[in-house]
Formats: sequence, C-alpha cells, structure tokens
Amino acid sequence: MLSEKTPDGLYKMAQLVRANKALYDVTTGFKVPAISGKDSMKNDSVRGGAQNSIPPTVLFSTIGKIEDIGRAVTMHFKDAGDSIYVVGLTKGELGGSEYFRRLAQEQGTPASYGGTVPKLDINGALETYRAMNEAASGELLRSSHTPTLGGLAVAFVLPAIGGDLGAEIDLSRVLCDGVLDDDAKLFSESNSRFVITCAPERETAIETLFRELPCARVGNVTAERRVRIIGAGARKLVDLDIDALRRAFKETLNGV
Repeated sequence: MLSEKTPDGLYKMAQLVRANKALYDVTTGFKVPAISGKDSMKNDSVRGGAQNSIPPTVLFSTIGKIEDIGRAVTMHFKDAGDSIYVVGLTKGELGGSEYFRRLAQEQGTPASYGGTVPKLDINGALETYRAMNEAASGELLRSSHTPTLGGLAVAFVLPAIGGDLGAEIDLSRVLCDGVLDDDAKLFSESNSRFVITCAPERETAIETLFRELPCARVGNVTAERRVRIIGAGARKLVDLDIDALRRAFKETLNGV
C-alpha cells in the first residue's frame, strides 16, 4: 500500500490489521460468523489541486438466527400510553460523535474527533442481548431501537416519526456512568443500549427481566404528535412537532 500517492500506506495497513483483530475478538466473543467483507483504504479524489481521501473503512456482514420471525420487534412506537425504557448504561463517550461533528460544522472548523470514543464490553453486551432476546421471545416488547449515530436524541425521535406518535421523556432518569450533563446524555454514542417500549401492564415483567442490568423507565408514548424531552431541573430541551422532525430527517435526501 505504500506508494508515492499513499505515503501513509504503512499506517493505513496497520489500521486495517488492528480493525480485523477487533473484528475477530467481537465475532468470536458473540459467536456470530462474519460471512463477507471488504476494505476501502485508498478511495481518493483530487479537486482544486487538493487530495481528498475517505477515512479507512472496513465493511463486514454478519448473520444471526431468529427462531420465530413472527416475534421480531420493529422500531416504531405502537400505542399511546406505552412505557418507554432505556436499556444499557450511557457514558461520556462523545469522541467521533455526530454531536462533535455538528459543533465543528457550526464553528467552521475541521470535524473534531476528540474525547472518549465508545468502548465495547463484550461480556456485558452479551448479558444485555440475551435479556433482550428473552423479552422479544416472551412478547414483552412493543418496539425496540438501538441508539447509534446521534445517540438517545435520535433514538427517541425516529420511533416517534415511524409510529406517527409523540413521546414525553425525562432525561434525568437515564442511567449513566458517572455524572453527565444533558448534552452528553442526549448525544453520547455508547453502544449496547436500546430504547424499548412496552404496554403498561408489562412494566413489572420488563423490570423483573432486566433487574440485574441497567434499565430505567424514562417516559411514555403520547397521542399528541410532539416529542418533548426535559433535562436536569426540569429544563425543556426538546419540544418539536413530528412533522417538523420528519422534514428534518428527510432533508438530507433532497435532490438525491
């Protein structure tokens, strides 16, 4: 990979090797096979005399088995009055996040990837996934979504858009590792977390199933088509109409 056009080729190759070592650790830890994959290490373009390169990227596919596809759980909110829970611990892991990227754009500076990046606890994640599988198999869940890019902020909004329903969230109830401010709670991209809903009569069953794991009821699904999120000291953080949220979500695809 080392060449005149790629003077950092050895470094990129080292990144690829380390990424594959991590992939081995995760797939063997989860006992999930990687069935395909590729890397993109040299996708470059030159515009205006400057070379632009994508970040080195590894793409891989894995496969798992669902015993009964009829019990698969979709992400969108189903019914007003359902209880909303966050499963998993939110940490101060904003490194490389969409939040930092957006701050950099607003400030007119290069995207910043400083801070602590999310780390994976394989054993802890497995415990959470097994409990989630049991909850789905036992038909305790109305919906389930995983916070990824954008953290909990986006994970609360997308199921609301999908279900055309609102939500009222108390962010102070989210279980955290240490003391986090509202921004960190909303936009941390800690992994192995879920935003789930259940019928009110299933609350006891959910809380019993997740009693040994971080799990907190943070709000309710509402018939009013607004997402409201309050933070520390009952400070209003979000109060937006579903239609406005849907427009913002679709905006990036305009003209594509």
